[in-house]
Amino acid sequence: MKAAELAIKPDKYFANNKITEEERMLYQSLGIKDRFNIPQDKAGMVTYFNQLPDQKDVDTHNAEENRKAQNDPLYKPNYLNNGKLDFIKRLQKTNNADMSNNINTSVNSQLEQQVVPKGMVKMANNKVISQEEYDALPYREKEYLDPDLDIGSFRKNKALIQKERRDDKKMIGYGMSGNRDVKQNIEKILDDPKALNELFTQTGRMRVRFNDATNSFIAEGGGPAADVARYLNSLKAKQFTQQIQFMRQNNPTGGAVGNVSDREVSMFQNMQEYLGDMGSGEKLYEALVDLYNKTEVMNNEYKEFYIDDYGEKYWDESLQNREVKFKQYAPTLEQAVRKQKVNTSQKEINKQPKENVFEVISVEEND
Repeated sequence: MKAAELAIKPDKYFANNKITEEERMLYQSLGIKDRFNIPQDKAGMVTYFNQLPDQKDVDTHNAEENRKAQNDPLYKPNYLNNGKLDFIKRLQKTNNADMSNNINTSVNSQLEQQVVPKGMVKMANNKVISQEEYDALPYREKEYLDPDLDIGSFRKNKALIQKERRDDKKMIGYGMSGNRDVKQNIEKILDDPKALNELFTQTGRMRVRFNDATNSFIAEGGGPAADVARYLNSLKAKQFTQQIQFMRQNNPTGGAVGNVSDREVSMFQNMQEYLGDMGSGEKLYEALVDLYNKTEVMNNEYKEFYIDDYGEKYWDESLQNREVKFKQYAPTLEQAVRKQKVNTSQKEINKQPKENVFEVISVEEND
């Protein structure tokens, strides 16, 4: 309020506020001879000075901090140096001309250094938090809360990132839905390893083969072979690479989608090579398990990168509903078949009726 009065009606300000010793020292340090005619290049310094707390208040605060430190060796005092006399002392050590030429930078820099306590961060929205809290903020949130940004840039960047977050959410949902379909198709084959094993002849030839002419898998007979052929064709029809490219094209700034590494993308390329004319059921089984496990990896990366970018609070119900639980399959077909036999035997045992056990109680007749 005093600063506004000084700028608009200096005569009234000085009439109501007699010059203090601190002000006299300020004018002398700045080379101001007439306080009613403050040069334009010095006005910013005077305005800034008038916004600082009185030196006695700062000294009282520092004395109390010192008392606490003396009584408690573990206490870390928070000393201030933003009093009016503190400012004048620094001013006297600085070349006035150089300081005046950089008035805005100097004032803002000093204000930030004096007002923000050590170990704290004053963000672009003027909120002050600890350095630890700032470091823990989501990556993209820090893009608009950067302490070096002004309030205008903060608002502009925040609006942009909020839009990109919504776009990322749509793309992540799209990707996870596609991965869910892949998972379900692979499970239909891996859940019955015995049937998969029986699809190969004794010489190792598969009864389900890839037809180059039709660009699809065909079954030599009906039954399980036809089912496996249908599942494999469904997997091959999934345009994994195109799906990722589509997601990236619709998110040119990168974001969570752009962080999915090329390693995960490349695993879905050349589907025919993965699921083509395998030499044995063992190789096909291992390829399917590998593809299944990497699908889970990609799903986890979608979630991890999205939360790193925007925070866990934005991993909302609509995305949570797209999460699916993945199974753990045996690494080899032989182990999977053996495990299936054990489970089947156990189920048969559980189905058998339990024998009734009668307890014979001896009853003695009384004479």
